[in-house]
Amino acid sequence: MKQPLPFLILVRVLLATALLSGVVLVLVLFLGVEEGGDGYFELIRARGATRAALGPALVVAALVLLPLTALITGAAALYGSFRIAGPLYRIRRNLEVARKGGRRLPLRRGDRLQTLANDVEQILSSRDRRLAELERLLGEARALCSEGEVIPDRLREILQRCETVLGERAG
Repeated sequence: MKQPLPFLILVRVLLATALLSGVVLVLVLFLGVEEGGDGYFELIRARGATRAALGPALVVAALVLLPLTALITGAAALYGSFRIAGPLYRIRRNLEVARKGGRRLPLRRGDRLQTLANDVEQILSSRDRRLAELERLLGEARALCSEGEVIPDRLREILQRCETVLGERAG
């Protein structure tokens, strides 16, 4: 399945953030390390200085990267929720419109939940066809009754067709 362009851009931004985090960590490690020198005492002093400087350097790096990562993660979550919430809203709206007998709107191309929306649309279309057929049959039955001459066999046939239409499964 081909991913939509905004999704690919989002993945690239998240990967760039991860790469930036790694680069900052490497810089902190290299900039926080003090050269040791030639002797044992110089090496121990450099290790102590590095250990003392590394903690604050990591805290500063975390304070920079944490809000950036939180912002990008929040944007990704918001984007993902709209990709689901938008189609759900439209499906719900279409069900309300169908209940009132109005014209339904399709989902936008590229929206998620297309399968669900198509299933709902098929069910509603099948219901509309059956209701139209029932209205037509009811009109025939009313016409027979209004003519004053009731034809029992014809009326029985119309009732059987109504029962058939009502018994059909959506599909």
